[in-house]
Amino acid sequence: MDFKQHVNLPTHLHGHTLDLVISNVLNINISSVVDLALFDHHCIFFNSLDHSLQPITERTVSKQHITPKVATTLTSQISAYNSTVLPSSCEDLVKDLNHKMKTALDAVAPLKTKKII
Repeated sequence: MDFKQHVNLPTHLHGHTLDLVISNVLNINISSVVDLALFDHHCIFFNSLDHSLQPITERTVSKQHITPKVATTLTSQISAYNSTVLPSSCEDLVKDLNHKMKTALDAVAPLKTKKII
């Protein structure tokens, strides 16, 4: 999604980077990360160098939603398939298994595609 994480310094008392500045259209400059001795987290000072927004492009996202019910149905679907008869090469067995898994998954959790602007 073209996000950029701008903080590359420790932001926590124990030396970990826990506090983040993330953007996808702004040009950010982290000027300093300062321990103010008030909390266990540091304060991040930053500037936006470019106030003009870049044009937002349209993106397509695809996903399959897996719930416990879908997982149970998927198990039943896979169990119903006949196994490939041996002797077969290892490559053929793997291709067959991948095909059966994809077919079963597509049957119980169809791929949904959505455009994001």
